[in-house]
Order: sequence, then structure tokens, then C-alpha cells
Amino acid sequence: MEENTKNTQNEKSQNQEEKKDKKKNDKKSDKKSFSYILGQYKGEFRKIVWPKKEDLVKETLTVIVISLMVGAIIAGYDYIFSTIFEQISKLTA
Repeated sequence: MEENTKNTQNEKSQNQEEKKDKKKNDKKSDKKSFSYILGQYKGEFRKIVWPKKEDLVKETLTVIVISLMVGAIIAGYDYIFSTIFEQISKLTA
């Protein structure tokens, strides 16, 4: 029974040491050269699929129209509520 406990404790300490060693090795391998990083960026940049001009124009116009519609709705609610509050304040004054 005591041997099992000692073995378990030894295994735990070995696992902790292995984790520490692994962290040290990971830190060393995390340091990449600048040219390697640039190469990675170039590779990722080549994978980008750029939209066609027609699609870009359609999406831009859609965003503009929806923004104007939402703005008009907010302005309408603002006008309605400000009118209601003015009427209420006139009644109480």
C-alpha cells in the first residue's frame, strides 16, 4: 500500500517536471524568425478571396439603404415621443 502511494507521488512529480520541460521547449519553439512570420502572412494573404466590384457595390448600397431606413425609423420614433412628452408637460404645467 505504501509502495503504491510512493509510486503515485513519484509519478506526479515526474509529470510536473515533464510539464515544466515541455513549457520551456514550447517557449523556445515559439520564437520564430521575422522572415518566417512574413512568409506566413504572405501565404495567408494569398488565400483571401476578394469580392468582385459588382458585389462590392451591391453590398455597399445595401448597407447605405438599410442605414438610412433605420435612421428614418429612429427619427420618427424620436419625433413621436418628443411630441408626446411635450403634450404631457403642457398638461402638467
